[in-house]
Amino acid sequence: RYEDLARDPLGHTAQMYKFVGLKFLPHLKTWVYNSTRGKGMGNHAFHTNARDALNVSQAWRWSLPYTKVSRLQKVCNDTMTLLGYHLVRSEQEQRNLSLDLLGS
Repeated sequence: RYEDLARDPLGHTAQMYKFVGLKFLPHLKTWVYNSTRGKGMGNHAFHTNARDALNVSQAWRWSLPYTKVSRLQKVCNDTMTLLGYHLVRSEQEQRNLSLDLLGS
């Protein structure tokens, strides 16, 4: 899941490189680290500047209205459940960033 990668960019990138049989070279580690530890919040989609990956992965929680999130959860319920996501049941849950929405 994207959020897993955002929480541990170096660890999960290393796992992906190992999975495909490639070496995760030091300059790549540095690039991943620098690209995922920036101060930006992710307001501009598809930019490659350094941003805080964890904040970017949570940006929907404060930028989307609950009505859209609720509709999306209804359409994607089966897949979200399969992937271990916890659904938000109110705008308060959506905005509460201390509430972890990822299952194991």
